[in-house]
Amino acid sequence: MYSPLRRPAAGACAALLALVVGFASPPALAAPAATSTAPAASSAAADTLFSDDFSAGLAEWTRTGSPAGGPAWTARDGSASVDTSAGAAGSYLRPAAALTLPGSYELTTRVRIETIGSEGTVSLALDMQDADNPVTKDLGFQITGVQPDGRAGVRVGRPLSAPAACSGQSPVTLGDWLDVRVVRAGGVTALHLGGRLTASTASPAAGGTFALGSFRSKVSIGAVDVRTLTDTPAGHPATAGGCTWKAPDQDAPGHQVTQGDPAQSLNGSWRFTTTDRGETDKYQDPATSTDSWDTLPVPGNWDTRDRYSTYTGDGWYRRTFTVAHPGGADSRYRLDIGACYWSCKVWVNGALVLSPSLTDRSPEGQDGSDLTWTGSDTHRGGYTPFQLDVTSAIRTSGTNTIAVKANNNKKIGGWWNWGGLSRDVTLTTTEPLSITRQEITATPDLTAGSASVASRVFVRNDGGTDRQVTVRGAITSASTGADVPDGTGLTGTATVPAGRTVPVTLRADLGRDAYSLWQLDDPRLYRLGVSLAAASAPGAVIDGISDTFGIRSVKVSGADMLLNGTKLKAAGANRVSDDPVNGNTEPLAEVRKDLDMMKSAGMNIMRIGHYAQAPGLLDYADRIGMLLIAETPVWGEYSKLQEELPLYKQQMAEMVERDFNHPSIFAWSVANEIQSNTPEGVAYAERMAAFSKNIDPTRLVTMVNFFIDDSTPETKPESDGQYYMDFAAINRYRDSYDDAVENTHRLYPDKPIFVSEFSSDAPAAGKPWDRAAESTDFRTGSDTKVGAFADKDYVFGWSQWTYGDYRSTIADTSSPNKLRGYGVVDAWDRPKASYGAMRSANAPIASLDISAPAEANGTDRATATVVPRGPLATDGPSWTLKGYRLAVRVTDTSGAVVGGSVVDLPRTDPGGGAVKAPMSWKHSASAASVRVSLLSPQGFQEEATTLDLRAPAPSKITATATASGSVRVRFANAVDGLKHTVTATAPDGTVVTAKPGSTAEPFADLTGLANGTAYKIAVTAVNGAGGSTPATTTLTPTGTLPAAPNIVKVTPVENGLVLGYTDGESGSRYQVSHTDASGTEKTYTTTARPGTRIEGLAPGATYAVRVRRLKADLTAATAWSEKVEATVPAAGAPPALRVRGTIGGVTSGGVAVDPAPGTVRYEVTVGDGKPFTVPRSGVDLLRIDHLKPGASTPVSVKAVGPHGASPAWSGAITTAAAG
Repeated sequence: MYSPLRRPAAGACAALLALVVGFASPPALAAPAATSTAPAASSAAADTLFSDDFSAGLAEWTRTGSPAGGPAWTARDGSASVDTSAGAAGSYLRPAAALTLPGSYELTTRVRIETIGSEGTVSLALDMQDADNPVTKDLGFQITGVQPDGRAGVRVGRPLSAPAACSGQSPVTLGDWLDVRVVRAGGVTALHLGGRLTASTASPAAGGTFALGSFRSKVSIGAVDVRTLTDTPAGHPATAGGCTWKAPDQDAPGHQVTQGDPAQSLNGSWRFTTTDRGETDKYQDPATSTDSWDTLPVPGNWDTRDRYSTYTGDGWYRRTFTVAHPGGADSRYRLDIGACYWSCKVWVNGALVLSPSLTDRSPEGQDGSDLTWTGSDTHRGGYTPFQLDVTSAIRTSGTNTIAVKANNNKKIGGWWNWGGLSRDVTLTTTEPLSITRQEITATPDLTAGSASVASRVFVRNDGGTDRQVTVRGAITSASTGADVPDGTGLTGTATVPAGRTVPVTLRADLGRDAYSLWQLDDPRLYRLGVSLAAASAPGAVIDGISDTFGIRSVKVSGADMLLNGTKLKAAGANRVSDDPVNGNTEPLAEVRKDLDMMKSAGMNIMRIGHYAQAPGLLDYADRIGMLLIAETPVWGEYSKLQEELPLYKQQMAEMVERDFNHPSIFAWSVANEIQSNTPEGVAYAERMAAFSKNIDPTRLVTMVNFFIDDSTPETKPESDGQYYMDFAAINRYRDSYDDAVENTHRLYPDKPIFVSEFSSDAPAAGKPWDRAAESTDFRTGSDTKVGAFADKDYVFGWSQWTYGDYRSTIADTSSPNKLRGYGVVDAWDRPKASYGAMRSANAPIASLDISAPAEANGTDRATATVVPRGPLATDGPSWTLKGYRLAVRVTDTSGAVVGGSVVDLPRTDPGGGAVKAPMSWKHSASAASVRVSLLSPQGFQEEATTLDLRAPAPSKITATATASGSVRVRFANAVDGLKHTVTATAPDGTVVTAKPGSTAEPFADLTGLANGTAYKIAVTAVNGAGGSTPATTTLTPTGTLPAAPNIVKVTPVENGLVLGYTDGESGSRYQVSHTDASGTEKTYTTTARPGTRIEGLAPGATYAVRVRRLKADLTAATAWSEKVEATVPAAGAPPALRVRGTIGGVTSGGVAVDPAPGTVRYEVTVGDGKPFTVPRSGVDLLRIDHLKPGASTPVSVKAVGPHGASPAWSGAITTAAAG
């Protein structure tokens, strides 16, 4: 159990926060200065003036006489607590004995705030001249109510009852213990919270006592110590700075270099060409001209360019640079390549650079003996990073030339073999002593509530002599930067032999309530920062890194999988890193958009893909709470399991090294669908399972199987490699889902089962995909198969194949567009009907409905009904819903928000009864639809239901095209997601309706028409309340050519547009036209599928594009398509923010947005507070909590992308009065 007793002065806590009890916060007056870190508790501390750990209860304390009437304090387990959250009066404690504080002193304690109202405070009154009145003659530090950014505020009063001397942010969050330290010295009193200087002010007259207080809050206080100071501690502010604390970057990468190792990005434009004669023609030689080469971006894939869209072979990259960070005579230079598909050779200034063996990088018997790469390539693998020591080849002054030959001949599985440098390339300058990485292991004791955290910090010595080193570390909150109690002052020492890498272990034991567990709906993250110094100069830091991590437990218990001791049953979907615009480079905005959409569709657990994932994806999965199985790319029954075993181990070791600290990864997979039931397969599984446990004993290991689900009662468990795995993972398609899991369970009754792939949508074996599956009208049947998994107690998860459609190298089973249509979104990120079906199947509730609103006295009232799923043993996915809300959004026919509300959902357990939630909002005569959504604690809408009140507004016809016997019409509506019916009426009254009757596509083809006949075309938008007034036009089919390919989407990109189109013919050539505003038309031909990149366009200009298919002789095979207009982004353009409006409950609200392409995060400002980050990309409602009830609070929003932030939108959120 955690005891918040006193800590030694060397790790002293910071001062207690709290608002003046019985007083509302006065307005803030003053201004912050620069933030500094807290000085260590000083050896200058001398006599102890007061010390109490509450072991004797409250014997050393007394209540202050004013304010009177507040709740009483209690003492238990080494802390004092009080709950004033429900009352109108606060409560203060002061030392019972007379106490006179001197001119220099230090006060330390710990605080834990469970709740605090918007006007609540937790206070520390100092230098009280009136021992019975803590608010009128003193200096006061207060922690104030939690702000919309999720952290409590801080306020300084001189005295507490006076207007604020300053107010600002603090590193305080609810629920965890935090160190508090106050230092008064040199005429300045400073407050340190969580080891961070939070506020400082001029000291008042010395003397008096101190008090701890609570007002409209629930708080616990740990051991309190007050000591005199004989000297001013190092780092203490010389002058008062006000409320100086600023929140750390809320969107920082999980892994950071904090000191030393300056890195130079080599991303950007590289020269590029293709040839298999490059080495013969000396393309690696800096003297060989690249004038005739193309220019491509790095990171990038050459396949995203039309001229290389199907190229397989050697792709050559070259660039020059000068060293930005030249070091000293002993410095080393490291070239870091994030990924190069598939095999890669690297030259620096003409010298071939080979990759070091993993044996040296995996010390202490990590089974690296057979990992030395002996081939002629620098690296093989395609998805994992590698580092090259280029010290001997680099020129620290003058020009350097890097040449990279990438080869994408290797085709694995059914996904596209995107070629090139798909991740970052950097040059890093290091010293002979450096930190290469750390491996953090966090193990919670779920019974005691404590946790053990250990980090193995790998130190490299590239010098010529052995070195004694010291490594120091500290654990902080990733969201606030505050020190975690008992997580600081970590130290380790070691001797690192010359030319070797040695791990140095740091350990911390965290007490009860000092941390929060990483959960799917509350994924709390921490950061462990470490620094390296030579033992001979411990104060001179050479190198430093920090990594985020989570504290969580994933364990197998019989046939159950337990997350933090609770039975797990969740759903997910695989995701192929495939994008016609970006290849597999994984821009952060694209990754976040996809994961936001997945999380909103209840996709929480998955074998995310067949290979190592992008670091940005794993960081985001950590942050939003996804459980992932990370797999090494050993795919299919024809894998060379013995011959290529060293390569498979290499790829796995590289993946584990880089991704070790991600709490989202709970298991490693060593293969997918190999010949696991052969002697070779069994031997491979046994060796790789042992290897996985050797390099990472903290995680589970599995192998995705395609054979055991067809086992019979005669099959022996040890006859398949799955025997050596911690849990069974199986893939299943088309049918026989019940048999598959039951057969697997019979064979391994003590192993939990994960269905790693399933889909009922796959075509018959050997048959190609139909283009119909790529349409937004396509509805999966996979949602109907979930019950085969959910009703089985031993199945802990299932993961659909796949989230998105993807480009495939297997031509005979792909559609004519080179796509496989498994996804719930199409290749262009457009949700299909399948998305809504799977969101409902994956939701943690059985159903969500809302009654028709009834208006009375200007207020609409309705009842939302939430029906939980059944008991977890026989239903799912499900878990106890805590901290969830219901959000109602009322919109008019333009899609603008005209009303809404947010209410708390009470705790809801699987197997419980239906929950009825009354909801109300201001009536609007223009209301057209009411949407109620289940809002997770992180703001994801995990289920939603829309009630349409009136038919939509008419849509607009935006483009048309005619062909022989057919016409095409394109249309748009202000409200996204509407369906349309489209008809053609002949002069004789004959009506033809476009298939499929109603469509979610933005276009429709009307076929079977008579050439030369003028048809009246009617486009009707439809919803649950009926159809709109039709938009009409007249079109006449004409000519001899059939209809053109359909334009699916036009995506603006830098200096161009990507035109996505669909056509039923394979292997064809197409003509593309683009016309600028002046009417100048240009055309070119292409064979690229499923889209073409139109390059060389003017930034900021608008173009009309169209496409048609050609015959082999390059004459027209179809008519032209309609023209679709799109605008090329201006140089450095930010995302285009569009806000639909706001909704408000009592203390929570939201801003409705249209997710803008390229958005990485939102910057939100509420009231007069500081801007804070909402790291979301694909959500359409930004949840904002901790608002003041009964108020109209100003709010502004910016969308932030790679090139900056959009102009701010400003509005207000109106909340209802409490009660």
